[in-house]
Amino acid sequence: MKALFPKFCRKAGYTTLGLAVVFPFIAWNLELLTDDNFSVFKASIKLILIAGAFLLLFAKRGEENKEIETYRGRSILYGLFLTWIYLFAEMMYHIIIQDISYVDSSSFLTFLILSNVCFEFFTILKK
Repeated sequence: MKALFPKFCRKAGYTTLGLAVVFPFIAWNLELLTDDNFSVFKASIKLILIAGAFLLLFAKRGEENKEIETYRGRSILYGLFLTWIYLFAEMMYHIIIQDISYVDSSSFLTFLILSNVCFEFFTILKK
């Protein structure tokens, strides 16, 4: 699978992920994060994390060749499989404890994070 974004988007992805992690703490210290807008902050941070992970996964690496493209495709397949296992186990857990109010809304973020982990593993394993 070919890269969708240019090389600088990888640094932009790391920056986006870093800001998404730090921003809630800054907002809380500035008293911008309250009980009334917590759901909005949570959803917006999740969207920013998705964007950052997407940039990381599909940004061009240094000297990209067919091998890196193969790793990216394999990482997406492994990410899908691992996400399916994670969601299945999580849903089984909530069935066992009889929690009927459980709703998962972060499966795409989980997929992107697991795909990025697999991609980094393949590229590090290559070296």
